[in-house]
Amino acid sequence: MDIDLLGKKLVLCEEHCEGICNNCKKGIPPRCLFLEKREDDGGSIVVGLNPGSADEKEKEFYREYIGDNLYDAVKKYSLDAIKNQLYYRRIREILGLLGFNGDIIWTELVKCESLLDNDKKKIKIPMQTFRVCINKHLKQEIKEFPKYTIFAVGGRAFEYCSLSFPDHFIVGIPHPRGAYGNPIGKLAKIIETDPDKYKKRVEREKVSNAAIQLMGGFLED
Repeated sequence: MDIDLLGKKLVLCEEHCEGICNNCKKGIPPRCLFLEKREDDGGSIVVGLNPGSADEKEKEFYREYIGDNLYDAVKKYSLDAIKNQLYYRRIREILGLLGFNGDIIWTELVKCESLLDNDKKKIKIPMQTFRVCINKHLKQEIKEFPKYTIFAVGGRAFEYCSLSFPDHFIVGIPHPRGAYGNPIGKLAKIIETDPDKYKKRVEREKVSNAAIQLMGGFLED
């Protein structure tokens, strides 16, 4: 099974879990699973929490592709987005500094965007929604690409991935839009001081399929 087959099944998901919005007719399908092809060998799977809220331009784009071509629309929109969006650029920079220059599978723990309350704030996603989506979708993705390193974006994604995939190498990185300044930018500057040292540390941890976070003790001599 390839990534396109997984994606076509994803956009047709009919779970309608609590705390999320899944409405293809309104241009809000399950999304954010796609492959970025690159030149080097190997690969990475970048796992975020869940998609951000689609704006009207994105919703309109998806509404035009309802049916068998919906995943093609999701993939096209996503591949265009990675060129300029800060989220993708900063994560790609960290992967490059650590020598992960192969293909990237971009995905999420939960594939649907969060519902909003009356104040337009995101509703907290229930635990059960994470359980359902991880078991139905993410575990299949990881199974299909067992040799790829998982990069979990943010603390919650790191915790869920570490518990869900105990036999897999997990690397936790800060979210590019951290609440306190620019933590992933600070991380990049630290790694840039001695890239070979940090590459070797990651390689050592990979042998034992450890779960590590690129912050705190990992960065200390």
